[in-house]
Amino acid sequence: MISSPDKVFINVHGAGHLEPNLYHSEGPFVAFFARAFALGDVAARAKIYGEGAGSLQRTLELAQPGDYNSGTDEVAFLACSRDKTAVPQIFASYCDQGKVDEFVGSTSEEVIILE
Repeated sequence: MISSPDKVFINVHGAGHLEPNLYHSEGPFVAFFARAFALGDVAARAKIYGEGAGSLQRTLELAQPGDYNSGTDEVAFLACSRDKTAVPQIFASYCDQGKVDEFVGSTSEEVIILE
């Protein structure tokens, strides 16, 4: 169960279980997440929670409805923050304590949860 209010769920289209070990496409975003929370780096936070060029959701190809691990078949990306930021806002209800666990699947697509 995920207990942190700061968390990210992303289902990368076509990525398999070993993607983090072989291709590292999400590696920079793991570092941005760490910088945002360990150092208070506002620019790094924008890479995770932002929607502009170079942001996580604009850089990595998100899974499509019906892809493995799309949770309730509609959530491919969700970033939650203790300040009640939710991206995209439409899925903010999943940011409540324990709600992420309700839609996270466990099949072969790549799922990254940063906490």
